[in-house]
Amino acid sequence: MPGTGDHVEKRGFNPRQAPKSQRRSYDSKFKLAVIAAAKETSTKAAARKFDVESKQVREWRKQENKLKGAHATRKSFRGPKAGKFPQVEAGVVDFWRKARSQLCSVSRRMMVREAIKIARSQGIMNLKCSLGWIRRMMKRNGLAVRRRTTIAQRLPMEYEEKLLSFQRHVVALRKRNSYLLGHIGNDQTPLYLDMPSRTTVEKVGTKSIQVKTTGNEHVKGDQDGPSCYSGRDDEFAPAPGCICQ
Repeated sequence: MPGTGDHVEKRGFNPRQAPKSQRRSYDSKFKLAVIAAAKETSTKAAARKFDVESKQVREWRKQENKLKGAHATRKSFRGPKAGKFPQVEAGVVDFWRKARSQLCSVSRRMMVREAIKIARSQGIMNLKCSLGWIRRMMKRNGLAVRRRTTIAQRLPMEYEEKLLSFQRHVVALRKRNSYLLGHIGNDQTPLYLDMPSRTTVEKVGTKSIQVKTTGNEHVKGDQDGPSCYSGRDDEFAPAPGCICQ
């Protein structure tokens, strides 16, 4: 039998391994309470009362103005750091702002292409516009991918001129190839002319997110398709060919 003075080692206990102290986080409300107690007594007395380090109390007293203006549940003031290429980020944000001012949808891929374009124009060749970079850039500028809430419809720009241009194109082809009017017609087929994106990059917290379209995203019925012609007028006529522009 072991003697009374013999050391009995517990299973799983390593005497060489010191216990690790747990890191704890404190919100602004708790820190302000500690600061108030430190003002009434002393830094060390407040540290003992709230079971914190004196060093922490001194740091919190330096941040008193920030803590008073912060939310009660905020625990730190780290926030997003500045990027390595602020001039590129400023150009991308300006591109996003101009597009969204016209209610156009902006994707992260569009912002990546714009960032590469700006970086090349400024001679920056070591910028890797990865998905992680664009995410951090968006976070630094308060942006996020948001789902649209409404659709603002509009007609395409210069749509009248485009219609006239197509008509002139068909007339010119008819004159050049001597097409008969009876051989020119319009086919009908169900079309989805415009499918707007369901998401766009937008400011965090924005309530209404609009995306402009041409108004054709709900088209499901038969629509006039491209003008077609047939070179022969008999039962052996070949398949019609498109002369759309």
